[in-house]
Amino acid sequence: MKLNSFFKNAPDIEIQQLSCDSRMPMIDAIFFCIRGVRYNGHDFVKEAIKNGAKVIIYSEDIDTSYPVIFIRVNDTLDTLNHIAAAFYKNPSKEMENIIIGGNDYRSLTAFTIKKIIDSFDRPCGYIGSMGIYYKDIERLSKAPTLTIIENQRILSAMKNAGVLSCCYEMNLSGIELKKLAGVVPESFIYVGTDTDDWEFTDSETDYCLNYQNYINSLPETCDVILNGDDPAIRTGNITHDCMTFGFGAGNDYQARDVKIYPDHTTFLLRYGEEEFEVTTHLLGRNCVYPILAIIACLTQRGYPLDFVLKNLNGFTFPQGYLQNISLGQSFRVIVDQAKNSGALRDLLEYAKETTDSYHRIIAVYGFNQKSEKSFRQKAIQLLNKYCDMLVLTENDSGDRDPNELNKMFLSNDSIPHVLIEKREEAIFSALMLANSADCVLLLGKGNEKYINRSLGNESYAGDSDLAKKYLQQLMNN
Repeated sequence: MKLNSFFKNAPDIEIQQLSCDSRMPMIDAIFFCIRGVRYNGHDFVKEAIKNGAKVIIYSEDIDTSYPVIFIRVNDTLDTLNHIAAAFYKNPSKEMENIIIGGNDYRSLTAFTIKKIIDSFDRPCGYIGSMGIYYKDIERLSKAPTLTIIENQRILSAMKNAGVLSCCYEMNLSGIELKKLAGVVPESFIYVGTDTDDWEFTDSETDYCLNYQNYINSLPETCDVILNGDDPAIRTGNITHDCMTFGFGAGNDYQARDVKIYPDHTTFLLRYGEEEFEVTTHLLGRNCVYPILAIIACLTQRGYPLDFVLKNLNGFTFPQGYLQNISLGQSFRVIVDQAKNSGALRDLLEYAKETTDSYHRIIAVYGFNQKSEKSFRQKAIQLLNKYCDMLVLTENDSGDRDPNELNKMFLSNDSIPHVLIEKREEAIFSALMLANSADCVLLLGKGNEKYINRSLGNESYAGDSDLAKKYLQQLMNN
């Protein structure tokens, strides 16, 4: 495309690439100086020019003496979103876009909505922490780290493949960095507060205000679906029309009579004047929230309620998300990512509620190299409160010693624990330690197929698949 198609009075030169990474080789590229959480692109203009940038888009004072084109704008993020969408011919405008924000359940919510829409013979894409999925394409990447440019490029590929809808995950950081400002949503879902996200703001109040401001900025035509039990919503500063879900009587989609079992959860859905029985293989009271969010979103988008409930009642959720693994063994095994303290608390409360006091909760756990200190402290308190034994191990430790990362457990008056560095060995040991009616929790990785060690990402079987393999071995002996 021509530069003057983006900027009036700009030179008539061909643009072949867009970039916000100064380290990458470029050909006839526009480089956008983006101020991020850790780095400021304005500091890397010289490197970008050396690597082939022909146009620099900036908003702060920089040296403009280099022999390239400089264009100053008010906000480089807004400009990048506008140009990236136009460069890839606005692919999201031809799709039904559903954005899911809030806590750790957003991954489960987004991916489940994608699968149900697929089953309605409407090809749906997914961009989130589980990877990138559409049609027969599966890319197991850390999609939340995608740039605005990469998002638009993937959406273009989806559109060209015939995808008609797309579900996106977005956390608070994604809102502040305007990751999806170039996508106009038909639906926005707020699943619930992620307390670990508060660290990106000055306070819980600021966290709530950031989400509320984003919600109020959405187009009037967007279906806004919110967790009505959540403090971020109850403060009353949301002016956008919305539907709510939750346990409270005032919610549009209300869950009543929740019953929790070792391998499934049931509840009554009240919508309007009617009630419907819902069964899910997800575990625990708090798993009802994403189920309500899914139902509310899809019915508001016009999908028949009976179709949605039928798909949910028989739905097999992704491996590694609140997954109960049963091969006939005498004890329970549950796998979950438990990436934040809220998700960890929910799962531990469920395990405690469904394990009698005469039997043990054994958890396999470890901190990764990026764990914030405040999160570690919360996790330690939760694990010591609810578990009877810990098997401490690696969890994307990178070049850090797993034992060093887990030393906070050792320096506290904690419950019985063992240190086993290799995660595969730790899982096998936990299963060996379990007695009849015990509950073994494999936490932190889900069924991710990689693990970050000293030499970078290595292939990994996944906690779910390893548990199945080892259980089969134990039962055959």
